[in-house]
Amino acid sequence: MITITNGQITLTVPNSAYRAMYQTSGFHPICDEECGEVSADTFPAPDAETPSRTDSVEETDEFEASYETDVEEEIDLSEIPLSEMDFYQLCDYADQLGLDRKGLRSKKELRVLIRNNT
Repeated sequence: MITITNGQITLTVPNSAYRAMYQTSGFHPICDEECGEVSADTFPAPDAETPSRTDSVEETDEFEASYETDVEEEIDLSEIPLSEMDFYQLCDYADQLGLDRKGLRSKKELRVLIRNNT
C-alpha cells in the first residue's frame, strides 16, 4: 500500500493501482512521519491561486515534466529479487535487458522470460 496525493486529495491505495490509474492523473507518493521523508502536511491547502488540473494542457504538461525530472531516480533493478518486483518493475527490467515482452500479461510470464534470458 502507498499513500498518495494530488495536493488536494490524499489516498492510500495498492502500488499497482497507483501506477495504473493515479500516477497519470497527477497523484504522487507521500510518506508519513515514520519514514522521515515527505508528509501530508508538507502540501499546502488548495486556495484560489492554486491552478487546478483542468487548467491549460500546456501548464499541466510542464508540471508533470518538472515533477518527473525532480522525483525519478534510477533504480538498479538487477539488485531486487524477481519475486519482490511488481509488474511494472518487471516490465522495466525486461526493457533494460532488451527483451521483447509483447503479449506478456502477467508477472509469472515476465519472470520466466527474464530468467530464461539472464
